Amino acid sequence: MTPEEKPKVFVRFFASEKPELGLDPLAQNILSDEFELVNGAMLNENPELLDQIEGAVSIRPWEPRQTQILKGARNLKIVCALGARVDQIDFKFCKSRGIKVGYTPDAVSKAMADMAFGLLLATVRGFGKGMSVWFKALKTNSIYNGYFYQ
Repeated sequence: MTPEEKPKVFVRFFASEKPELGLDPLAQNILSDEFELVNGAMLNENPELLDQIEGAVSIRPWEPRQTQILKGARNLKIVCALGARVDQIDFKFCKSRGIKVGYTPDAVSKAMADMAFGLLLATVRGFGKGMSVWFKALKTNSIYNGYFYQ
């Protein structure tokens, strides 16, 4: 498929532009096989690309500029959120235009519950204090055969 035939998808930033906010290189490579990826800088250089955008990949935090882009993209069919959070997507607007929204609502629920329970147990059992004593002993070389020397 030539670049002209590929559907255009808006991505806020590429990792090469802003590593902390951009689409990671692996996802970028996978998506670029099927889609022509368009970022904000490309839209600034060539505003008529906006009429050709059919999808958008949401990367937090959502900005007003992205909402303007979504409202201006008349052929937009789908918005995908990377992650479980969707508070950055204007659902009312998407519904009014018939734009589908994709996200992974339960992708990390169990892992977060496990982490919360683990932190609760660590707090109740004083694990943090014990670890700080252990690290202090390591730094001062006051450990011998597993016993602490004060």
